[in-house]
Amino acid sequence: MADGSLRVRKSSKGDAPPGPWGVSALRREIAYLSALPPGAHGSFPPLLAVWDEAGAVPSVGYEVPLYAEHTDAGELARRSSLTQAEVDEFQDALASALLDEVQVPLCEIAGFDDGQRDYSYRVRWESPLIAPFQTRDWHTRLRRAFEAKYGAWPRRLYALIDGYFSVAMAVNTSGVQRRARLLKATLDFNAARVSSSPP
Repeated sequence: MADGSLRVRKSSKGDAPPGPWGVSALRREIAYLSALPPGAHGSFPPLLAVWDEAGAVPSVGYEVPLYAEHTDAGELARRSSLTQAEVDEFQDALASALLDEVQVPLCEIAGFDDGQRDYSYRVRWESPLIAPFQTRDWHTRLRRAFEAKYGAWPRRLYALIDGYFSVAMAVNTSGVQRRARLLKATLDFNAARVSSSPP
């Protein structure tokens, strides 16, 4: 740049298929970075330039600052350069940015505040953030490959894994998210007790 600063540019690559350099993916990234809550700004690079040019092959992209002296967290970990206090600070900042500032509630719960104690939870699959994942089968072929190599697992083991994962995630969330994960864990553990049929 004229002032001697350097920028990182990410732009679409012609008619590249959907992916990191696809037009749709870049538009989503730009929208995400443009709408960050104030509390999350310090954890993401600012957008310095954005373009979305129509045409037979659209051109979409953005620029952010280049942090020339930046070393990523993975490299610092491999060097053992961080103290535990610095690692704790990193985790606190990441948790604040992701869990408190940009995490979008994708579930609903009932039974806690109405006195009925008829507890339930529901994933909001109609949300545009996750609805597309319901239009394709993302697991059947992977499961078949796994079972071809290791054999089929009893359903109760899947339920146990799901339950423990929900508990672990509940520890790292709060409010509606925590309650929903604890309800799911309860259902998973109950399923593990009564189910022994293969998935």
